[in-house]
Amino acid sequence: ALMEDRMLMNHGYPQIYGSQIIHHSVYKIHDPINVNKRRAEVGLGTIEEYTRRFGFEFNLDDHLNEVD
Repeated sequence: ALMEDRMLMNHGYPQIYGSQIIHHSVYKIHDPINVNKRRAEVGLGTIEEYTRRFGFEFNLDDHLNEVD
């Protein structure tokens, strides 16, 4: 999942699982409303738990207007 997100990000596409962080922010995410469902399917914790480990809070509203 992390490698897939990294490859997508490196090619300018939105990530699937929200694992890539840039400048203390989560890189753009495809379908952010369902990101935790996808993360759970591959055994990852919630994106909120993940970003807290990096010292910031995930804000869904910041990702709702992103264009895929």
